Amino acid sequence: SLAGATNMVLLIIFFGVSLSLFKIKIQEYSREKKSMKKKFSIPLIFPLLAIMGNLSIMFFLPFKSQLIAFCVIIAGFIVLQSYKRLYKS
Repeated sequence: SLAGATNMVLLIIFFGVSLSLFKIKIQEYSREKKSMKKKFSIPLIFPLLAIMGNLSIMFFLPFKSQLIAFCVIIAGFIVLQSYKRLYKS
């Protein structure tokens, strides 16, 4: 189904974003962080949209798709947490 395929893609993207945010965290250079903040300010809407979208359709999906949707929601929250940590530093 389309929702399932979209969620798989989102999971992969979120995993990538989490990894890249984690890499930034490892590099403790303030100048690099400032430029990274600019780069990462735009995609913040995507995890939010994914969480909202999945919460709204999750209950109408078959069980397997519900599991994937749940994983996407959790991944979205992890990405949001990474953003928060990046902006606090």
